[in-house]
Amino acid sequence: MKEKFKKIWKFIGPVFKAVFAVIKMFFDFCFLIVLLYGILCVPLLADYKMYVIENENNEINYKKGTVIYYKKVAENEIYEKDVVVYKPAQEMIFHKVLRVINPSQEKQDTTSETTDTEVVQPKGYRYEAEVDSYHKKYPNHIAYDDLLGKVAPIYLPYVGYFVNFIQMNMSLFYIILGISAVDLLLSFLPIPNRK
Repeated sequence: MKEKFKKIWKFIGPVFKAVFAVIKMFFDFCFLIVLLYGILCVPLLADYKMYVIENENNEINYKKGTVIYYKKVAENEIYEKDVVVYKPAQEMIFHKVLRVINPSQEKQDTTSETTDTEVVQPKGYRYEAEVDSYHKKYPNHIAYDDLLGKVAPIYLPYVGYFVNFIQMNMSLFYIILGISAVDLLLSFLPIPNRK
């Protein structure tokens, strides 16, 4: 009986090993997906928001499929050549700041004769942004309160396709996350010594 089992195992054993090797590779691939997505989400811990460029009209600053991060900062932390994001309508717009308009400096610069009608300037900082042909309908002077944030200098081209796939298939991602957790737990299990 023992000899018969050994002969059967001689043929089945390599098949089992190959199947387990494929399963292990699949588990490792799932773990890699979770790890990559986790790394992309690290800036969210520092109050950044992640956004994937999906509109060709933002190509002046970023290509389609680029992942960018932006964060609301103090109004005096936005400088010329910084890229800001705002949403005047349904779409988010990313434009470079051409000029920062400081309200205190603006009052000093406009020293003219007093008139009966006083011009009331908007309070707070304003930013003159670049204008492209597609976004001409929107004002190029943006109030600080209308800004969603300042864009971080680090951006990731083409990674947005991966992020979009994960975000559109979150149930699949949770399954992959579970598989990765099992893989991680199995890697800590002691391997018995075979003599």
